[in-house]
Amino acid sequence: MKEQEKGKEETEGLWEGTYFRPAVDILETPEHLIIKADVPGIGVDHFDIDVKENVLTLTGQRQKLDERWKAIHQEFEDGHYFRKFRLGKQVDQSKIEATYKEGVLEIQIPMLKDPEPRKIEIRQL
Repeated sequence: MKEQEKGKEETEGLWEGTYFRPAVDILETPEHLIIKADVPGIGVDHFDIDVKENVLTLTGQRQKLDERWKAIHQEFEDGHYFRKFRLGKQVDQSKIEATYKEGVLEIQIPMLKDPEPRKIEIRQL
């Protein structure tokens, strides 16, 4: 099955047109999970990232070329980007941040810190 068809399968009925599953890298540091998604041709105001029921959803729409320009050769199609990621309990969903630069969307998801071990004092009653 083509990548376009896979994306459409998951998003049936949301939009008309072509669907893309952007390629992603998921990296882990001691402090963060980092998702880097290749999403060329989208302005920051054409993205939506949300978290609901432990699922991070990335949607976006690639806009048509400015009508002042005539494409001589075009390999990127117009359409919608869509990806979902299930988040574990080890992340802090309230502090997720995202940046966009040169066609790459980076989502930083902070890891929750393990509680420090501590000794529990026993009180005599």
